[in-house]
Amino acid sequence: MYAQYSPPCKYVITHWGMEDGLPESSVLQPLQTRDGYLWLSSFGGLIRFDGVKFTEFNRFNSPGMSADRTLNLFEDKEGRLWIGTENGLVCYTGRTFKTYTKADGLLSDMIMKVVQDSSGAIWVLTSEGDVEKLIHGHFIPQEIVENDSLRALALKGFGQFSLPVRRHSQIVRLIDGKLVSIIHVNGDPSWVTEYPKGTFWVSTFESGLFCYQGNEVRHFTTKDGLCTNVVRDVMADSEGYIWATGEGGISRIDPARNDEIYNITEKDGLSDYEINHITEDREGDYWVGTSTGGLDKMRRAIITTYGAAQGLKTEELLSLCFKKDGNLLIGTNGGGIYEMLKPDSADWKIVYPGLNNDSPNRSVWSIYEDSQQRLWFDGGDSDLVMVAGKRVTHFNRKDGFLGAYIQAIYQDHSGNIWVGCNNGLFEYSKGTFNKFSTKDGLSDDNIRSIFEDSGGTLWVGTVHGLNKIRGNKIVAIDSIPGARSNYIRCIYQDQEGVMWFGSYGGGLIRLKNSKYTVFTTNDGLFDNIVSTLVQDDSGYFWMGSNHGISRVSRKELNEFARGKLKSLFVTSYGKQDGMLSAETNGGFQPSAVKDKTGEIYFPTVKGLVVVDTRKISINRQIPPVHIESVSIAGRPINMEHISVPYDSSDLQIRYTALSYVDPKKVQFKYKLVGSGHHWVHAGTRRTADFVDLPPGRWEFRVIACNNDGLWNMKGASIAFTILPPFWMTTWFRCIAIALFLAIGPLIYYRRVSVLKREKSVQQEFSKRLIMSQELERSRIAAELHDSLGQNILVMKNRAMLALNSPSTDSSVKAHLREISKDASETLEEVRKISYNLRPYQIDRFGLSESLRSMLKNLSNAALLNVEFAVENIDRFIPHEFEINVYRLVQESLNNVVKHSNASRVRVDVRNDSDAVRITIEDDGTGFDPALLTEQTVRHGGMGLQGMVERARISGGVFNVKSEPGNGTKISIAFPKKRGDIHERPANSRNS
Repeated sequence: MYAQYSPPCKYVITHWGMEDGLPESSVLQPLQTRDGYLWLSSFGGLIRFDGVKFTEFNRFNSPGMSADRTLNLFEDKEGRLWIGTENGLVCYTGRTFKTYTKADGLLSDMIMKVVQDSSGAIWVLTSEGDVEKLIHGHFIPQEIVENDSLRALALKGFGQFSLPVRRHSQIVRLIDGKLVSIIHVNGDPSWVTEYPKGTFWVSTFESGLFCYQGNEVRHFTTKDGLCTNVVRDVMADSEGYIWATGEGGISRIDPARNDEIYNITEKDGLSDYEINHITEDREGDYWVGTSTGGLDKMRRAIITTYGAAQGLKTEELLSLCFKKDGNLLIGTNGGGIYEMLKPDSADWKIVYPGLNNDSPNRSVWSIYEDSQQRLWFDGGDSDLVMVAGKRVTHFNRKDGFLGAYIQAIYQDHSGNIWVGCNNGLFEYSKGTFNKFSTKDGLSDDNIRSIFEDSGGTLWVGTVHGLNKIRGNKIVAIDSIPGARSNYIRCIYQDQEGVMWFGSYGGGLIRLKNSKYTVFTTNDGLFDNIVSTLVQDDSGYFWMGSNHGISRVSRKELNEFARGKLKSLFVTSYGKQDGMLSAETNGGFQPSAVKDKTGEIYFPTVKGLVVVDTRKISINRQIPPVHIESVSIAGRPINMEHISVPYDSSDLQIRYTALSYVDPKKVQFKYKLVGSGHHWVHAGTRRTADFVDLPPGRWEFRVIACNNDGLWNMKGASIAFTILPPFWMTTWFRCIAIALFLAIGPLIYYRRVSVLKREKSVQQEFSKRLIMSQELERSRIAAELHDSLGQNILVMKNRAMLALNSPSTDSSVKAHLREISKDASETLEEVRKISYNLRPYQIDRFGLSESLRSMLKNLSNAALLNVEFAVENIDRFIPHEFEINVYRLVQESLNNVVKHSNASRVRVDVRNDSDAVRITIEDDGTGFDPALLTEQTVRHGGMGLQGMVERARISGGVFNVKSEPGNGTKISIAFPKKRGDIHERPANSRNS
């Protein structure tokens, strides 16, 4: 059974309508200007398109435009855009619009065509058939002449431009400064184009297409294969094709192949029946304006999809296999087996072969032809079918084949057939089946891929791991380092012996010299699902996934694995490239295959996809980059001189890059120049937002790359200024400096006076605080000593009296001894507390004797070797500060004992002529005073800062000199004034 021949369209057609942001569905003429923008004339105004966003210019938002119904477009040598409208001719300079009407000499306000001569003069063709020239701002009608000699030269290609004049059904040409009638058309001419030189193609509104070449005339109508006789536009492209558009579609004429005609119509994807104009952009794509369907883009298809229209009644494909005769076998899910006869030829056909009669199973997940041209496929119900010529063999349980759901078939170099099922791996060797499963060491019984490497090792991919089989030995690799998934869908070995594995969810895996490298989307891979892997003739890997087909250089993959690249450049293909569905089916073998011409075939959920790798070309057009607008808090501003107030520095800069092959893949980077800012990778985002920039002059720079990663490093830039607040301006600073010089000294004096008073108050407060603390300690010490201590002493004495009484029995005496013992210990503890709160020696014997007593006690404790010399300093320290001096020495010694690990300490107290000096020096571990903050405070002491403050309040100076490992030296000095002798009050307490 043969399917009806219906070849796929050779072009991928993409559509933009009003639902996509197009302001008007009637697009008359597309035109790409030298700055890269695509402009559209429409009945709703002038439209600019950057591939992503449409911008409309009309009477209401563009002063100078006279009409919204724009008919045609022309760009002159100076880059000005001329717009023919129904109400005059509009000139757009890039900033302003100017309209010419009858008041400027036009005989009609409806402009049909605009051209320019070599001198730069503008010529227009009006709806009345008049040709006029713009001279000094005024249009002058031009006469059409008949001149046989000039006509003969013009028909040979001499002259400048040609125009169709409908009024006389003729083509006129500017030659030697004159408009000469060169062709009289048998019809109503709509446009004329010259290709090659001296060959004129004339489109007509009713009579089809004419080609005039010397004295030869060729006429094309629907009888000759043209899709319409109503031809509105004719164009010659960069490859020499002639394109004719009109009612019914588009016809492509190939003069190099005997004027072969290829038609593109609505059934091929055009959005409308009526086609107005067509133009080719600098990247080789075609833009089509339609009457009611909006804007279409046609791109040469590198991908061809075969589906139901081409004879595949079941479009969900699973397995592909090329036979030795060049035909392609196709296994489907539920539709049986199809065969594509000679897919690389012009007379291909898709048939439903008799193989389906040999198997009731219509879900053929794997179909394979071995080296003996035997076909193997699933026959259903644990049935493996082998077809050898006309002989059909079914293998099942009686033959030792126990497999269910055949998913992979492969032949090794010895001729053995390996069959992967969801319940194990089966080897067919010498008429016998051998089964391998997890019992034999496989990581899983669900087999998805089989491959034999150049060394004879069989690799087996399962849903839960990779396996190697050599001889009778199975090595299971359950976990691949760095891989997030061990589900192996495809296996490949390149010409260098490197092994490659495609996984389901774990990306692409490379194995070389026992080292694994995993490539994922984090590294630039298109998808982490790699269901199929095929290498083309140029060294690129083609991978199928759930989201489309992708292409990556094997050289780049190897360089990435060696650490020479940080990321991969991957090109992806999907519905926008002609696929009916981006999802390729995988997990079955054989799957994607390559033919002898280099084309690669992929099974998808909606038909067969064929990639012509020979047509792959790098887009070498550097995309122009433009900054389109700058806005402050959402309000657009003039871009010529941008000055932003400091309190309104919420900036948004909108930019674009003009590459129309695949605008969604255009990438951007931007930065603020001169600010130390790095490049910001903006991806596909086309706006940059800045908030609260500091005052100053800034420059914004943006660069972009096209779909193939070619960067425009020059990019575009714009300068702007953030205005400073008045207090940061030069004039304000000058005034401030003058005022400061005038009143600064007074302010300084007053400030210093205030600080001195505050410091004096603070010092007085600290002094009173410490004195009040010491007075309170003295009161508590006295009460402990005089009241509590005396009471405990009385208790002890009474207990001693009772012990000495002869009438007291022995048991009572035992209790009294315990009471006497406890009383003695408590009394001693009370005396220690009282001493620590306020040493009584200071009040009884003076400061000098108190210090000697403290040092003797420390020496007697045998904690370390204590050397000291204490001169008499009584009466040279004010009485209220004696306790501070005592505390400073006490705390210093405590720190030596607790923290220094010293074996010796030396204390000198000298009464010099000018000061009382105290030096405490140890041989301990020392410390860094800069690093020591509150260590002593955390250990219960007053801390260095507290000791410094206590010395300062007492009128002294406290210094510490220490280094790690070199001990510590503390120096305290209390300066003496002349006559500085202080009487200590008489002691009023005795104990």
